[in-house]
Amino acid sequence: MEAGNRAVEGEQWYDFYPWEEWLASEADRVLLVDIGRSKGHDLARFKEKKNPAGRLILQDLSEVIQDIQAPLAQGIEAQGYSMFDPQPIRGAKAYYMRTVLHDWPDKQALQALQRIREAMADDSVLLINENSVPETGVSRFNASVDLIMMTVFSSLQRTEKQWLSLLERAQFNVIKVWRSDNQGVGSNALFEAVPVFTLGKCWSRPLGEKECADNVSLPFSGNANLKDQQTIQEQPEQSVRVHGTHIKQEEVGRT
Repeated sequence: MEAGNRAVEGEQWYDFYPWEEWLASEADRVLLVDIGRSKGHDLARFKEKKNPAGRLILQDLSEVIQDIQAPLAQGIEAQGYSMFDPQPIRGAKAYYMRTVLHDWPDKQALQALQRIREAMADDSVLLINENSVPETGVSRFNASVDLIMMTVFSSLQRTEKQWLSLLERAQFNVIKVWRSDNQGVGSNALFEAVPVFTLGKCWSRPLGEKECADNVSLPFSGNANLKDQQTIQEQPEQSVRVHGTHIKQEEVGRT
């Protein structure tokens, strides 16, 4: 599977996502949890090329982790873990999954996403790095992979709309879908998402050009101030606008 992943990955996520600005973290905090990424080749490249501050955690099934022969780079920790179990690393800055969910049906994918959501801190972010197929004009390669996913795993190669729907059902708001400049729709995509916030609470991370709520201004870093939070509470019919959609306030509060 890793050879197939390399065939569709193009640039690495950290080449086109502003991780240095948006994932800035304390050196003793877990910067990124890489879930389901086998023996950690991607995480090792990230460490080698970017040398980020903060701890890096590699998670996969115990038998996979035990099979790692070469020592991991300093700052990378390996941990046996099933994505359907409660996430033991709580409050990491980022939780990252690359080509993990594409061969799982929605039911199991939602379970895995829920485990991540339960572990996230106010300023945590979810990064889903997957191949996003176009709505029309699918290449022969993507069509073939889609048939394999359906036949072998009862899953599918998802379009961008299907990924957005999956994340919404898992109670995440997608902030942005990132791609490198030389990639278009139907290619390697990075879905950046945060948990749906509850009343009186906003994301404590940069939101770029996105607003978290109509008429509510968030600082570019840090939590919304008390006045902003009161504004949300005083307008119960206010919609929350994320990724071009509106969600009524009473729906946002559901967990």
